[in-house]
Amino acid sequence: DKYAVQAHQPVKSSFSEFSPELYHSGPIVLPDFDGRDAWAKSFRTRIRDGVLGGVNFAGRFSVVEIGCGTSCRFAYVVDASNGEVFEFPYGGEEQYELGLVYSADSRLMRATWRKAYWEESGGKDTSTCISQDILWNGSNFEIVSQRTFEIDGYSRCSIEY
Repeated sequence: DKYAVQAHQPVKSSFSEFSPELYHSGPIVLPDFDGRDAWAKSFRTRIRDGVLGGVNFAGRFSVVEIGCGTSCRFAYVVDASNGEVFEFPYGGEEQYELGLVYSADSRLMRATWRKAYWEESGGKDTSTCISQDILWNGSNFEIVSQRTFEIDGYSRCSIEY
């Protein structure tokens, strides 16, 4: 069983414990890439397309995931009620194989990635995975719980448990 390694580590958080503070039911507001959100302009097409896909996190936000190469990903969180763009705290090569689990009905998100270390000759994967339950407070994330587990060299860090 590919999840057996994780069996001894109980899930400490439940998505249903962290209901959204409010739900956005009006029209989607796009980011202001010429003003407040200009810092995110490099990815404006991907962010706009993601936001137009609708609310998928914490009642009024759109999580927009963007690939950056093989097993590389980063994300933005966009408030659909006013278009404000927030950087997601993890991603890129530092959190290799990043996987996210989230819901429109919860402020909790689970982020899981493979730990890597870096040296002059390049990055090296480890067999260590880190999984954090992180809670959105309206402008950034706070860690609720963290688990570390080992996998064999050919497996991926699973976000399902």
